[in-house]
Amino acid sequence: MALHLIVLSAEVRLNESDIPGVSSSEQEDGLVLFQIFYRNRSLTPVRRLLFGRKIEEKCVNRTVSTHFRRSELMNFDDNTATEAALASLAADLVPDLWVEELDKQLAWLARHVGNRLNDGLATGPRLSAAPLLVEVDLLTVVLAKAEECGPNFEDLETEARSRIPSVYVPATPSSIQALETFPADRLEDDDHCTICVDEFDRTITESGGSSEEITMMPCSHKYHSRCILEWLKLNHVCPLCRFELPHDVVAIEQPEVTYYIPSE
Repeated sequence: MALHLIVLSAEVRLNESDIPGVSSSEQEDGLVLFQIFYRNRSLTPVRRLLFGRKIEEKCVNRTVSTHFRRSELMNFDDNTATEAALASLAADLVPDLWVEELDKQLAWLARHVGNRLNDGLATGPRLSAAPLLVEVDLLTVVLAKAEECGPNFEDLETEARSRIPSVYVPATPSSIQALETFPADRLEDDDHCTICVDEFDRTITESGGSSEEITMMPCSHKYHSRCILEWLKLNHVCPLCRFELPHDVVAIEQPEVTYYIPSE
């Protein structure tokens, strides 16, 4: 088990360099380049104050980028392709533990920029076609590990909850992978999944088994695999009896966005 912190900030400015793989004429059509600088760091066990501490020099750095037309951001909620492109960036960039939350934060950021464009950001004869750069700084930090902290880990979790309002507690990837799975036709008494409330499909396929996979928690409660796996990305307890799986604690600071766009 570990305590993680996710911090995302962004600066929006005019793009002054060429966008790789994009022709100059396309760049003059109001493109918006998202460039994400990712840092993944760990803290030394002796530096155990929760915030405001020095971070180790050891880190993993990656940079990824993608670009959109302004209209795609200005109509973000109606553009599933744009949202899917950002989700793909998240999946390629960070460990599974953080993918869902990073996906939400990037969608929030794209919507924020789109709203500012709708409000008149970077308009006028000189700026309306100028390419924009959204420079994203993403930091994920392992603040503490339970095996290093012992009983103090619960105190650190409590402090994280008091300092940062957005905290979720997913099951650890290893505990999820260890769950038993089997086809629905092997079920005896259970008739439906209590997460989606749909009945289990016990229909036997031509290959000789049910096409629907079931996952059983250690407490013996059973769910559609697709349902319980999504649940365990955010929660570490059984939806029915609250049986606890080993868990991580993920704290997410509110993203900050700064705009450096000159006026006409």
